[in-house]
Amino acid sequence: MYLEQNIRFLRKSNGINQTDLGKRVGKSKEVISTYERGKIQPPIDVVFELSKVFQVSMEDLLMRDIETHGTSGTPPSEEERISDERIMQINKLLEQRVQTLEREIRRNNPDLADELGID
Repeated sequence: MYLEQNIRFLRKSNGINQTDLGKRVGKSKEVISTYERGKIQPPIDVVFELSKVFQVSMEDLLMRDIETHGTSGTPPSEEERISDERIMQINKLLEQRVQTLEREIRRNNPDLADELGID
């Protein structure tokens, strides 16, 4: 995955500092720094916002060495933007389902929840 190096490269090549990028995606300068260093991975909604800020597809942002190979072509089409929005919706539904399953595990088998690190 190329996410961290792409964030740094695109931010710098667009003349954006970490503070300004953070404001654009609703995160602090420190969080942007941790993304760029690969210490934490941004959630999918932040990846979506980053792709909009940099006008690249989510796929390029995640899977392509943009500094070396450039982007895969033209800016995302309307259909691709809708696809990215759908990915965010699916991710949100999955996160909700995981939370529900974790609650059920915690209620029905506290020992297993502890073993799995479920709060």
